[in-house]
Amino acid sequence: MFSDLVTRRLSPRCILYAFIMAVAAITALSAPHAWAAAKFKTLYSFCTKSECVDGQQPEAPLLIEVDGNVVGSTNQGGTSGDGTIFELSGGDRTLHTLYTFCGYDCNGPSTPVGNLVVDTNGALYGVTNTGSDAYAGGVIFKLSPNADRTKWKLRILYTFCSTDCSDGGNPVAGLTYAGAADGTPYDGRSPLFGTTYDGGNINYSGGAIYQFTPSSRGGKLKVLYSFCSQSACNDGATPNGRLIVDGAGNIYGAAQSGGSQNGGALFELRQKGHQYEESVLYNFDGTQHPYGTLIMDSTGQIYGTAADSDGGFVYKLVPDGGNSQETTLYHFCTESDCADGAYAWGGVVMDADGVLYGSTFIGGSANEGAVFKLKGSKETVLHSFCSSGCADGANPAEGLIIDGSGKLIGTTENNGANPNGGTIFRLSR
Repeated sequence: MFSDLVTRRLSPRCILYAFIMAVAAITALSAPHAWAAAKFKTLYSFCTKSECVDGQQPEAPLLIEVDGNVVGSTNQGGTSGDGTIFELSGGDRTLHTLYTFCGYDCNGPSTPVGNLVVDTNGALYGVTNTGSDAYAGGVIFKLSPNADRTKWKLRILYTFCSTDCSDGGNPVAGLTYAGAADGTPYDGRSPLFGTTYDGGNINYSGGAIYQFTPSSRGGKLKVLYSFCSQSACNDGATPNGRLIVDGAGNIYGAAQSGGSQNGGALFELRQKGHQYEESVLYNFDGTQHPYGTLIMDSTGQIYGTAADSDGGFVYKLVPDGGNSQETTLYHFCTESDCADGAYAWGGVVMDADGVLYGSTFIGGSANEGAVFKLKGSKETVLHSFCSSGCADGANPAEGLIIDGSGKLIGTTENNGANPNGGTIFRLSR
């Protein structure tokens, strides 16, 4: 089963519907399940325009700009079917397509993945997973607006696998920077940090952690660590999810596989002079695999989600080198027919009171996913998808964000106005 789970995240364009439907058959409900009262609104349904030129299947975390507009990406749809960057703005939540990727149609990059970063001038930075032959390893890009933000220009800052893939290849997670965790705006000059799912050490191709410093000429990339550098990949392999950079410059993240039990690992990179030294903080067992973005609270504790054969779980890690302590906060699919949700691919977000929120890809009252609240070890389902003929969407694949009014905003990968379109939604807490 876990070969299927891992494969799903190898390619953001590939969804293992056979696996999902198999689980759905097992967990199908015989009666509806009540959830906590919460106000839900679909802000936008994708694929409502002819040939899905407005985008299709958003699978990346959203970003709220200073003016309150929501920015994100779809990895399918657009004029060439290779994904889009969009902005949802205004009181009526109008969607504007800022850029359409075109892959082989224009010999360019395609399939944007992971979160975007916005700088103080309003420019967006992100990565793609693949593209035409020249860009098959993915790219780092910058998308800049003109003065009145009516036109946007894409610039490729770096192309992965430009030689032998020792620089990494095929990122599946977006970028971050020092200060991102506490909301410090990105200045457009400081180093960006990210991961690649493949490449790095060319003997093993276990993926890499990189630092990229933008410049007027494009920028400079430095590989900070290549995974599978240790015997049997005990240091981890195939990193996924956005990194955390703490106030001291230490880097934290999750590797989906490898580790001492080949279930993946949570790792830390500490700077030693001009080099970085990697250490494994926690090894997951062979039936577990970490997924999604990690978060760190004000005390330095790390929170994330992992998958297993029973529906997955939310965990907390207290980092302390080899003495780090992991605690499972909640295990999904413990209620009848997985009414509490299953497989939280996108990680969790925390509010000012320390309460966690997230979404599950399946489970809930209709087995099409759910939004949940986790206070301590008590889980509450705030919304189950497909509660109204699937107009609300189905299968949220990524995490949530909290807007300025305290509401949750997220995406679903499927349904809405179109069965294969997906949605953007907002939910009160």
